[in-house]
Amino acid sequence: MDVIKRSGKKESFDGEKIKKAILKAYVDAGESLEDNAQEINKMTMQVSEWARKRGEGVRTGDIKEKILEILDDDEYNVSDAWRNFDRKYKSAGNQIELIT
Repeated sequence: MDVIKRSGKKESFDGEKIKKAILKAYVDAGESLEDNAQEINKMTMQVSEWARKRGEGVRTGDIKEKILEILDDDEYNVSDAWRNFDRKYKSAGNQIELIT
């Protein structure tokens, strides 16, 4: 399965990149990775399964929105930290793609 980046470039799906993005959000929220390891793994699997069901050509923006949807349901403070990070860098004129 391919992931389509914002630039249009295609890459093979990598669940570890999903996990890294979720981990970063937890760190930014000041949450313990050790205490939340099981939840992080569960979320990573949920997003990976969702992406596989969508088939070929899943966009990184869609993956990001799915991650935030799951975080909104389970860990609102973590999704809020992710959104704050996005706002901070977008307002600075940087275009950072968390899932690369």
